[in-house]
Amino acid sequence: LALVTAGLAGATFARNRTWADDYTLWRDATEKAPQNPRAWLNAGHAAMARGEDVEARRMFLEAHRLSPCYAYVQMNLSALEARHGAAAESLAWADEAVRCNPGLALTHHYRGAALERLGRPDEALEEYRQTTTIDDQHVDAWMAQGRLLENRGAWAEAATAYDRALAANPLHVEAAMLAGLAYHYHLGDSARAVERYRTILRLNPTHYGAHYQIAVALLGAGRQAEAFEAWREFVGMAEAIGDRASIEGAPGALRTARP
Repeated sequence: LALVTAGLAGATFARNRTWADDYTLWRDATEKAPQNPRAWLNAGHAAMARGEDVEARRMFLEAHRLSPCYAYVQMNLSALEARHGAAAESLAWADEAVRCNPGLALTHHYRGAALERLGRPDEALEEYRQTTTIDDQHVDAWMAQGRLLENRGAWAEAATAYDRALAANPLHVEAAMLAGLAYHYHLGDSARAVERYRTILRLNPTHYGAHYQIAVALLGAGRQAEAFEAWREFVGMAEAIGDRASIEGAPGALRTARP
């Protein structure tokens, strides 16, 4: 019994060492099932995560050879080319991913990102819109739409895109902040901005920017007493870190409310 137990322990140790991380696990899988494109894809993804891009490329290309229309392979190759600044090559792989699987939202998102890197924002926006047409819970595509719409000065559409991102992920602080700023400073809707800033403070009660912005937005919404209370809270935070610039740069009505 002692010898058998020792042997099993040794085998278990060897297996655990082989599968110590995703890279070794999937590299082992490629050795055991060399005709499995998924094994090569996952091994390449794990290699890329480790920064071993030459090995990642080799593995992705082997997956592509085994399964020429496997969109996840093309998307990873697109990301790999982008990492090395090869924007045109990144788009070429993303184009192929869309051709292989046009009904997969993620392929359109990757193509949108590739187009954006090439300075083609109008086409990128259309791809991000196609992404959310297929999958209306795709947070990153909503955020990308918001960013590109901001650049156009289409603030109402941008705010709506950020709101859709927040609806898809109610914990997304950045989406709430960007929506709030759009409503507040570009659409003249201070009341709606207050709602977005309150969302942030529910998620992160010490969010410095939200404390400042909600005081200003409450003032803009004509809710002076609430604005002054919020401002006093912000001043305490600002003074604690020596941020005089934010205090002195605030609207005069708030500065006079200091205790």
